[in-house]
Amino acid sequence: MNLPKLSRDLITGIALVALLAVTRIGHFGGIATPPDASLAVFFLLGLWVASARWLVVGLLAAAVVDALAVAQGASSYCITPAYPFLIPTYGVLWGAGRATCVYAARWHGWLRGLALAVALLASTTIAFVLSNASFYALSGYFEAMPVGDFVRGVSPYYRPYLTGAAAYIALAILCRRLLLGPERESAGPVPAKP
Repeated sequence: MNLPKLSRDLITGIALVALLAVTRIGHFGGIATPPDASLAVFFLLGLWVASARWLVVGLLAAAVVDALAVAQGASSYCITPAYPFLIPTYGVLWGAGRATCVYAARWHGWLRGLALAVALLASTTIAFVLSNASFYALSGYFEAMPVGDFVRGVSPYYRPYLTGAAAYIALAILCRRLLLGPERESAGPVPAKP
């Protein structure tokens, strides 16, 4: 399907924010809800939608969904003074997606896939450290717990944190390709050197 870039960006942005909203309510997933797709959504917003406004829209959507969930009786355990650190956490993912789009645009095949994988691994790792370190330091729940004990306690969550984001991203790339067709090169052909 050949859509103008603005329409493609709008459809993509709305679909990703909708995915965030639908999955964020059941943070760990369950029978009725899939796991939270927030990490993948922010990475994909950076990768596919050039405007930083979508980062802001995603952040606002996440906060609104969290507020609605808590108002409907969900646990407010994670709503602490550390909660604002989700902004840089998700910002790292968005920035990695954006950088991958910009710097890997001319790469194709396995090289582009490798750049995407490295960016996802690095940004997800940084996001994991940022969110957990801020929660440890600012939530008020862990004053008596040594850092090493906290690290050992949260480290089992790293693999699902990473693999969940990777699975959503792989599925989103497949769906986007099926629905919207392959990406077009926006830079045009590279002129030959004399």
